[in-house]
Amino acid sequence: MAWFKTRLSRSQVEGDKGRKIAENLRGLEGVWRTQKARETWLGHAEVTASYSAGEEWDAALGTIGAGNHFAELQVVEDSVMRKPTSATEASQHELYEGEIILLVHSGSRGYGSDILKQYTKDGRESIQEVDTTAKTYLEAHDPSDIRAARLAVQARKVVDIYHNNVQVTTTWPPSLKPDENNGEFSSRLADLRIEAPQKYYIHRKGAAPTHDPLTNIPLVRSRATPTLILHPTFSATNAHGKTNALSLAHGAGRALSRAKAASYIAEKYAGKTEDLLRGDFVKADKRGNKLFGGDNAGGRNVHGGCWVVCEEKQLVWEEAPEAYKDVWDVGEDLLKKGCAERWGWCRGRVSYKVRKE
Repeated sequence: MAWFKTRLSRSQVEGDKGRKIAENLRGLEGVWRTQKARETWLGHAEVTASYSAGEEWDAALGTIGAGNHFAELQVVEDSVMRKPTSATEASQHELYEGEIILLVHSGSRGYGSDILKQYTKDGRESIQEVDTTAKTYLEAHDPSDIRAARLAVQARKVVDIYHNNVQVTTTWPPSLKPDENNGEFSSRLADLRIEAPQKYYIHRKGAAPTHDPLTNIPLVRSRATPTLILHPTFSATNAHGKTNALSLAHGAGRALSRAKAASYIAEKYAGKTEDLLRGDFVKADKRGNKLFGGDNAGGRNVHGGCWVVCEEKQLVWEEAPEAYKDVWDVGEDLLKKGCAERWGWCRGRVSYKVRKE
């Protein structure tokens, strides 16, 4: 999952402009045409490293795929990060109110499970750290082997999250200088049982690493719903990251199983499936009253919502916003536990999932 900055303005993605962008998003399906085309676009010629996971998986890595993967143009609606008056002082890693950014949640189409099968096919459940096999296993999870080298891509990247990975860290426990007069802090510190730094393995599945406190992490729900901007925190409240294993949720999580969502939402919007994909559609309450849009809006959001490209009807239902937990509630839970601060939020304008091409 990654955030990229764009040069688009709000007026270019809202309302009917958003609809036109959605209509023009074509030819994005499938694998890379050739291995050479992939390497040329990613800019591998600029570096000496191979940046390859093998020809079979290079064809699929980074593609949108299906399931809960998507790419979405978003407007930063609110942010505590204030844009400097001088463009030269603006930070690549900060998100400013009014900016248009691209959120990409891509996948490997089975690369992770293939790694697991390779190392467990003989019935093995674990690998000794000193075993040479352990080294190759960890290298297979190293994102540096597969990330883009293209400088133009890197220059626009705000944050890059490999949420299914194995991280080896020696940053825990942190070096602390407690105030001897702070009784509460000293008490909490004693509970941590801090000793000399040790090596830890953190195996994440669906969680974002927080080892860099400068990182801002997206917390998403589903298509066309707000995305929160979370900033990891490290304090005595969360045992300086130990409570949450130096990780944060990158998604709100499902409230309904795919099977239940497919039946429940399909029935709820019977005959109105296409409305769920329209950026000018406004849902009604139980009495049929339009939630907003005005008396003459005809049930349409005159201010512009999010246009969704999804030509797989099953995914329209399975990935509907109602199938996921409320992102604000999940974010609030993380705040209460001292794991993060909310630094803003973004609103989707154009969301791409899949076309039948």
